[in-house]
Amino acid sequence: MKPCASARIALPALAVLLVLAACPAAAQDSDARHVSVGAAAGLATPLHGDFDFTATAWEADVRFDTARYFGVGVFFEEWRHTEEDVFTDQTISGPNGPLGRAERIIARTDHRTRALGWNLIARGTASRVTVSGGGASYLLYSRDFRQTMSGCEPASLCRDSGQEFDNSSFAAQLQGGVDVGVAPHVAVMGQFRAIFPIEDPGGGHHTIMGGVRVVF
Repeated sequence: MKPCASARIALPALAVLLVLAACPAAAQDSDARHVSVGAAAGLATPLHGDFDFTATAWEADVRFDTARYFGVGVFFEEWRHTEEDVFTDQTISGPNGPLGRAERIIARTDHRTRALGWNLIARGTASRVTVSGGGASYLLYSRDFRQTMSGCEPASLCRDSGQEFDNSSFAAQLQGGVDVGVAPHVAVMGQFRAIFPIEDPGGGHHTIMGGVRVVF
């Protein structure tokens, strides 16, 4: 799969964020136990060779810091991508030869992946930095294909068709990221996550996201 230009830009940006976050931070109580809620959006890149695209993605999570250097978190993540092809002035053929023509054929495929999981979080020595984590999740993939025809001769050839496919699997994931405090109880976050289905690791994906976290 060819790397997408947007992913090539996002990876260096995440690296810069990691460096900046490692700089000395305003003092915070790193021993405090607290709960935080985060929301982020960004890009998802499927690992399967048939999916040569980068999709838009979003996630929401809840994190529980249980000790100075450790915590647990739960998350929901989703990415979507739509592919559409338009064909004009097409000959429609059957087993015995040409049947007629269609002025316009639209083929649309909607891809959607959702993941629900939990992570063990390791916190860095700088109180505002979260550096790594990993855990288990449940991954659901769906594909919806629709084809519509118009301007047919004869008109009886114009028939819409469709096909749906669904698959699910338990998965393992690794993630790394940073939370940079910008105000009391508020941080901006940058995150990378890779998810690998247990049954077919090549059918997973990785995401790069940025967002906001609120600490309670």
